[in-house]
Amino acid sequence: MKKIALVTGSTQGIGLATAQKLSEDFIVIINDNKGIDDNFIQDNFGAREVYYYKADISNSNDLESLKDYILQKFGRLDMIAAHAGIIPLPCDIDNITPENIDRTINVNLIGTFNTLKILGNLIKETSKKGAIVATTSVDGIIGEPYNAIYSATKAGNISYEIFCSLFWRGHSR
Repeated sequence: MKKIALVTGSTQGIGLATAQKLSEDFIVIINDNKGIDDNFIQDNFGAREVYYYKADISNSNDLESLKDYILQKFGRLDMIAAHAGIIPLPCDIDNITPENIDRTINVNLIGTFNTLKILGNLIKETSKKGAIVATTSVDGIIGEPYNAIYSATKAGNISYEIFCSLFWRGHSR
């Protein structure tokens, strides 16, 4: 029986590459908040077992709906690869807009928090041996003058991901 993996932010970049690799051995649920065209799965995954679910990770109701979808369709979740994140422009300290500040914090920090909380608990409840991989950025360690808020959200993710590794240690069944 194949394991079930969710990859957030998986319609481009690192998230897409991760989903493509995982689809060799897992049933994969790909996710973003924009939608995909009819040929996206065929063009990027061929005949592999890949499903798409549109959800905005900054919206906890969307994540609860995604959780319900996974439970109804597969009965469990074995892995999360959390790759969703944004750098809306302008993002330098002198020109960033209040809207871009809010969106960056909501997606990168709160969205990742809710993804790991809601769907991490689904792994804990349904998987015999689960895994969570959450990417962040070197900007969370060194900071970047042109990415002040982005860097701050990535620093927050590093701290939260350390917490999660300690919190869920020993919870695999």
